[in-house]
Amino acid sequence: MDELGLILHELQNIPSPFEMEKNEVQHLISLIAEAKHIFVSGTGRSGLVIQAFANRLSQMGYKAMVVGEPTTISSRDSDLLIVNSSSASSHILLEQLKIARAAGTKLALVTATPNTELGRLANVVVTIRAQSKMSHTNSIQPMGAEFEQYSWLFFDGLVLKMMKLFDVTEQSMLLLHANIE
Repeated sequence: MDELGLILHELQNIPSPFEMEKNEVQHLISLIAEAKHIFVSGTGRSGLVIQAFANRLSQMGYKAMVVGEPTTISSRDSDLLIVNSSSASSHILLEQLKIARAAGTKLALVTATPNTELGRLANVVVTIRAQSKMSHTNSIQPMGAEFEQYSWLFFDGLVLKMMKLFDVTEQSMLLLHANIE
């Protein structure tokens, strides 16, 4: 088996949050559906993954913003902040959650490490049981690659689930796809 096959094999052996975390996933979907604005944040590669999710949310018609971008507005009690972090230990993300919580914003965390201060602050925590840079597993991949790859798949799966639940089509999403590129 080549390297790609080994990576795919590892990812196939991670328990699905859609099965293991059914209530949490449904709670996250409810928070997304109810939010006036959705903010996303993460650092490093996990941050890149959550930015891709914000892109899909926007294409589904949600007002999604990436924390730290110049066009991001202030959060309020009608909003949601979703953080993607394998270790859930970043001081930057902790400060963001504290600020958002003080504004009344709902908080969601997707992580491999739920028992952290970030996890305690969140209204909902979805746990991805994958290797993080803080865990020592049998993964052939370095540092947190397994979590980052799987969280990308999780968010894509979440988009598919939301498309079915809310009757969103690929054609309607294409209408909201960027046309100035």
